[in-house]
Amino acid sequence: MDPGTKDATVMAETGLVIPSGQFTDRIVYDSDFVSHKTFIQISNNSLHFLTGFFPTDGGSDKVFERQTNNR
Repeated sequence: MDPGTKDATVMAETGLVIPSGQFTDRIVYDSDFVSHKTFIQISNNSLHFLTGFFPTDGGSDKVFERQTNNR
């Protein structure tokens, strides 16, 4: 896994309108540059993944949030 590969093709790859400067990083699994691209956005305590072409296959939009332990 190669985290943080820079890529400016999120709108073309996902079919979504994405504000400039967001989802410019992506993860490449096992040097696979042929499959759907997985874009990531990290902000505050959230890790957001986008992959697939939403208009045709529904894509995938996952958000994970860091949980704090307040003991």
